[in-house]
Amino acid sequence: MPSWPEFMPDPVFRQIQIGAPVGSVLRSNMDTGPAKQRRRFTAAPRPVALLFSPITAFDLARFEAFFEVELAYGALAFDMVHPVTDAQARFRFVAGDDAYGSRPIGLDAYQLSVRLELLP
Repeated sequence: MPSWPEFMPDPVFRQIQIGAPVGSVLRSNMDTGPAKQRRRFTAAPRPVALLFSPITAFDLARFEAFFEVELAYGALAFDMVHPVTDAQARFRFVAGDDAYGSRPIGLDAYQLSVRLELLP
């Protein structure tokens, strides 16, 4: 199992976003009366958005190599310390063109944003 790269700094704490479990409740509207709801499964992934800033161009290139080679372009899960609880947890990137993004914020300084799922 791959692990999050040790060279990456801690995420910016004020920018950590952890959402509710995705799709864990199924809702059915009734012809009359209140809608019915039930749990679909016992465990569901949770969306997590993190921001890392600043990182160097060298570290950004190393991150991209980790994403492309070790994670097969984000297809594989990896272990990482949870940004809030400090417990070891399993994550994966959310599939799509916006799994991560970077932008320059200064001379040899970049901001990296990632969209992950915390796996049950």
